Amino acid sequence: MAFLCRRLALSAGALAYIVALVPVSAPAAAQSWESVRTCRGLDGRSRVNCEREQERERERERVRWDKDRYDRKDRHARDRERDRREWERKKRKDAKKDGVVAGAVGAVVVGGIVAAIASSENKKKKERQRREYCEDRYGTYDVKSDSYRASDGRWYPCE
Repeated sequence: MAFLCRRLALSAGALAYIVALVPVSAPAAAQSWESVRTCRGLDGRSRVNCEREQERERERERVRWDKDRYDRKDRHARDRERDRREWERKKRKDAKKDGVVAGAVGAVVVGGIVAAIASSENKKKKERQRREYCEDRYGTYDVKSDSYRASDGRWYPCE
């Protein structure tokens, strides 16, 4: 029983959905029956005027359609131009970012080189000062082994 109720409810929901999608028969979506005029039943001058009016309306509609078509073309061209300008702006922005990154990386590299040179000079200077200290303090200092000979005859590292 519950299965039938569910099935019935589902069917009713599907039917309501389909009914909402199916358009009501009408002359056109934007027209109503009142706007569709025919010249049937008119005679003489009235019929001629009615037909002229209908022709003018058709011509206005054609002009409106052509204008819309050209507007769409223009809009498409404007959209393409806007997209192109946006792409170029983004490209310039990316190039600017790349330039900033390259400049920052270059500055870091150059700074590292300068620091390495300064560090190696400081290291050499410290080694030279240490060697001079050990030579002055211990008369038997050996540079190659970085040690000195004590009074007991043993070799000790210079501290």
